[in-house]
Amino acid sequence: MQDLKLVLSKYIVRRRLEGGEFSYVYRPSNQSVAGKKAALALLKGDTSAFDKLKEESEVTEAEEELESQLLKTIPQLPYEDDVKEEAMETEDNDRDGENEFNEPVPLLELKRTVFVRMFNPGPQTPEEKSKECESFLRGSDDSMVIKRLGHEAKSEKRKKNPKGFNYRLVFSTDAEAEKFCAQEHTFKEKQLFPRTSLQSKHRQRIRVLTFDSLRMTKIQVIVWLEKNQKDLSNYLFAIGKNTQDVIKDAASIKALVNSKSEKNTGVSFLVEYPDASSADKAVEALNGKDVSVISVKDFKDNLELAEEENNLGELGNVPDKKMVVIQPMDEGVIKNIFPSAVSIQKVKKNSLTIVEFKNANDAKKADAETVGLNCTSVVMMNKYFEMRKSVFQEPTYPRKIKMIKEVMEKGDVKIEIEDDKIIVEGEERKSPNQPKKETQKKEVKEAQAKVNEVKGKKSMKSKETQTKIDNKLVSKRKYQVGQTDWDPFVVCSNFVPKDKSLGSPNEDDIRKYFIHNHKNVVDVKFPRWNEKTAFVKFNSKDAADSFLELDYVMFFSTDLGRNIMGQYLKNKTHDQKNEVSMILLNKPYVFGTVVEEGNPFHVEFSGLKSQNEVLRSLFVNKLNLAEKDVGKMTWDTAGGVKARLNVKVPEAAVNHLIGRWNSMSVSVAGQVVSAEFWVPKGTKRHGDLLSKKEKKKNKQEGGPMVTHAGQGTWSM
Repeated sequence: MQDLKLVLSKYIVRRRLEGGEFSYVYRPSNQSVAGKKAALALLKGDTSAFDKLKEESEVTEAEEELESQLLKTIPQLPYEDDVKEEAMETEDNDRDGENEFNEPVPLLELKRTVFVRMFNPGPQTPEEKSKECESFLRGSDDSMVIKRLGHEAKSEKRKKNPKGFNYRLVFSTDAEAEKFCAQEHTFKEKQLFPRTSLQSKHRQRIRVLTFDSLRMTKIQVIVWLEKNQKDLSNYLFAIGKNTQDVIKDAASIKALVNSKSEKNTGVSFLVEYPDASSADKAVEALNGKDVSVISVKDFKDNLELAEEENNLGELGNVPDKKMVVIQPMDEGVIKNIFPSAVSIQKVKKNSLTIVEFKNANDAKKADAETVGLNCTSVVMMNKYFEMRKSVFQEPTYPRKIKMIKEVMEKGDVKIEIEDDKIIVEGEERKSPNQPKKETQKKEVKEAQAKVNEVKGKKSMKSKETQTKIDNKLVSKRKYQVGQTDWDPFVVCSNFVPKDKSLGSPNEDDIRKYFIHNHKNVVDVKFPRWNEKTAFVKFNSKDAADSFLELDYVMFFSTDLGRNIMGQYLKNKTHDQKNEVSMILLNKPYVFGTVVEEGNPFHVEFSGLKSQNEVLRSLFVNKLNLAEKDVGKMTWDTAGGVKARLNVKVPEAAVNHLIGRWNSMSVSVAGQVVSAEFWVPKGTKRHGDLLSKKEKKKNKQEGGPMVTHAGQGTWSM
């Protein structure tokens, strides 16, 4: 039964819907239906796929028994986002398997070499099956040269008794090979899909171009640039191993890196120019050289044609007399290859080149005369459209389009700048066997959200920032306990203009920048040991927080780094801390004056006979919490043994966890331990407090009261 489920998941998966519902998706056609019977009907309607499923699962049951098993298995199938992309092993999908035949072909034989796969189920021996296939092929042209290719079977049974056979056919002329591929061939009620080696290379290249135009890393960079109000016309996407050597006059060149991908080849770059005119000149000068470039604006405009068969615009009209150059090639070289061409024009949105002839006959003649590597670089336009359309039919393509639309609409991208790299946070695929704890943690978070909603609490909105660090800093400041002399200060760094001709700014330049461009700045000072760091003093902690919450801070086109004093001084020596304290506060540094950032909310445990460190483990495991979210155990033995744990979650969540703990009646050393809400005395609470009216009502009714340091408790 497990084998049947595994095989069935290659054809049918579940798709998550809102409200915990799901539908079924038939993967070969990416068709979504409701109900397991409808999903089974789609599978049975695809005869080749259904036969393949029965073959792979090696079922021996009758048709009705098999259907019964399938209907029981379908609701247990995994979700589509938990399933790795796998090629469907049906005859229809074999049309997309260019890489299946790794047989080298001489350049002069690309047009007359044909690859074809045949299925021959039956009781015969492999040799008898192969002879039957070869006899069928020779019936079309007995002069062809036939070579049977190796077949990698997935099981020992298939090695001994294969059903699929791959063949390489070499015809005497290009015309005969093309004629064979154009004809319809059916062997044992299965249609064959022969393709010349050249057609395979063309489709493979067109597929690469089509998916490259949907590269998610580039889409995220575009969203990031637009969020920062950058002019897309000033930027280029460049691909090439020698990009940094070839491009000399750019303002900056940064490699694009996907943080979750292991296939970062280091050949994709974002190139910035001072203006759109310089960028356009670079496109004209560089394309066809050792690097392929396209304007970021043109790349984005091309997305509008992502679902159109014709992505060439008006140049895609009258395809019978035109050819498409699908490899980077200089215009002069194209003219030498096609001297009879009427015009040669480049499609601005995707950098493809269109070669137009006087009529369809001239175009066909020119195509027939191209040989060797030249013929792999060009394809007739009508064939280009056919192959592009076949790429659209792959299950991966519509899912890719959907993901891009979601990213463009939400604008939620995470990008970091690191030296000469732009690090884009890619999507991390979930494992189908996620630990049970992850699911339980999700349930806890959902319950926390419901508690917030019921109590009318306002959740702090996360602000989209150019880097991750600023949101973390603001969050830490939110939960800071008490006040310190360091609160009005923000540490800024990276005062290096992108334009090297501007030179290095001095301290006076930096000081004037902050005073003239930012509100509530009182003073700017600098440490002696680092010229690239400045301490900016605001007139209050709130003003400093507002500065930290800005989406980005630019200094002569450079994004400034921002930090809080606690984090900045954390790893400094005592002498450095003392120097900073003298500069900013005019007094020596005293240990402990930098308040540790954190959440002031604690859980206090009572009912203990003695100190027992096992309590913390019980609290973490019983409530399925992460170790990092629970602090160390502290003890209070005045007036009885009590334990406290700092819990790094929002206040409402702490109350929810306390309620769950008390409902379990957990025993430690034979005693039931109860939990209560506790915060240090004098703590300024940042949670959503009750209104005065609600407080008065609770006091009258004896409801929950919140006090500090044991003066009262929040019991649940």
